[in-house]
Parts: sequence; C-alpha cells; structure tokens
Amino acid sequence: MERMKPMKPENMDELDLANHITILAERMVALAKTKGKVEKEFNGIMLTADEKSNPQDIIDDYRRKVEESYDRYLNSPEGKRAALEIKKQKETKKRENKRRVLEGKKNIEKAQQEYDKLMQQLPNLDFTNFASVLDWLCKLQDPSDRVGVVKRQSEVLNIFAKYGYQPFSEADDFEASDAESRARHIINRALENLKSVGAIHPSIHKSTGDWKRQFKV
Repeated sequence: MERMKPMKPENMDELDLANHITILAERMVALAKTKGKVEKEFNGIMLTADEKSNPQDIIDDYRRKVEESYDRYLNSPEGKRAALEIKKQKETKKRENKRRVLEGKKNIEKAQQEYDKLMQQLPNLDFTNFASVLDWLCKLQDPSDRVGVVKRQSEVLNIFAKYGYQPFSEADDFEASDAESRARHIINRALENLKSVGAIHPSIHKSTGDWKRQFKV
C-alpha cells in the first residue's frame, strides 16, 4: 500500500485520512503542537499525543498496545476456543494428508500387481484374437497411466512387434468397415501411446467398445 505524503493537519477530521500508523503519528504530533492534547483511535487502539510527543513514541505505543490486545485475546475464552479450533483443524488436515499418502501407496501397489499380472499373461496372449488383444490393452491402460508403477514398455512393444503390430503412424491407412483393419488401428494407436508417453490413453476403452458393437464381437 502506498503511503500518503506527510501533511500538517489543521483539525481532527484530517487525521481520518491517515492510512498508516507512521503517517498518523506524524499528523497527531503536528496537530498537538497547535491544538494541545490529541486523541485518536486507530484500528481499535486509542492513541494520545501532546506538545512533547514525537512520532516514534506514538508508533511504539501503538505496537505495544496491539501486542497487549492480542495477548488478551489469546487468553480470553474466545481466543482459547479459536486456538483450540485451529489446533483441531491442523490435526484433522495432518490425519487426512497421512490417509491420502497411505491410500496413494496402496493404489500404486495394487496397480503394480495388476501390471505385473498382465505382463505374465502377455506371452500367452492369442494375438490373432483381436478382441482378446484389445481387452488386454484396456486392462493395461489404468496401471500404465499410474505414476509410481514400474513399467516395461519396451518389452510390450517388442512382443507386439513379433506379431506384426507397430506403433500407430499418421500415414497408416485403415478400413473403418473392416473388423481386422479397424482393430489393428486401435491396437497400433495404443502402442504409439506407450512408445511416446509411456501410457495408454483412456480413449482406448471407448474405441474398443465401439469396435465390439460395430462388429458384434
């Protein structure tokens, strides 16, 4: 906040324009030299200046009274209730953070187990059965997209390559009305996801569902 420039006030109303204790103290001292004793409330604190006052005395008095007011509040029933409520909120937040961390670890462990299980199934997957291949990739999608899961993208890509599946290219052509062409396109697109970002895009679930409905698989 920009401080207002010092001025020599002529009456008490001009003290209301002071928006900072330093400015107010300077104006109170200036006014006291011509008007005598000056009293002014600032942020709930009553301040006094006379002909012998200097701005720093008023500033120090203000700060001391603020601290005293705060101490009284802390020791009041209201202040104690507020402090207890803050403590409860901190403890609740701490417990919630701990719960989230533990839950996150459990989710990662579960995803890792699912990923490893799928990798054990991969060598025995029937790559001529497009529905089975798509279902396997759909199951792999979630654990492949989890941070913290140890993944083996290269192994997946190499095994799929043995059966003629390659990461999707924009130049690839496919026939939307042909079940095999469409299935290979979805599979190769999932492999491209694994190659480029290390995870399969969730859209594979919709694409697979659309494929099954279209070709009544």
